[in-house]
Amino acid sequence: MSFLKYLLAPVLDFFQVNKVVTFLVHFRPLSISMGNAVRWLKTEVAKVCGSTANEDEAKKTLLQKIDTWIHERIYLADDEIVSHAIEKIKDGDVILTHAYSHVVLETLLAAKGDGKKFRYVIPPTPVMST
Repeated sequence: MSFLKYLLAPVLDFFQVNKVVTFLVHFRPLSISMGNAVRWLKTEVAKVCGSTANEDEAKKTLLQKIDTWIHERIYLADDEIVSHAIEKIKDGDVILTHAYSHVVLETLLAAKGDGKKFRYVIPPTPVMST
């Protein structure tokens, strides 16, 4: 287990976690869901490191938990959002977006696949000068 603790020590060190979170927030403000994900990961790593499982079992368990979390909290949530968003699109609608989102893209493609007739507008993004 000592190797696993060594491998995951930066994750368990709150100073290191906070440095990584600060880095992420610098490029994209921290959302509620990202904060929840960080808290969830810290909890799961602590559980795995505190368990009596051997290294390989602990790594496998943590990776399975991460895969399950991604599937349930991201992919299934995206599918649910798309299914609800399609219901909002009516024939003749004009949809305005300001940035890329795979969920929006999936929604538009699914609505088009359902035979809905609509237009979408993507305004140009201003170029920031340095």
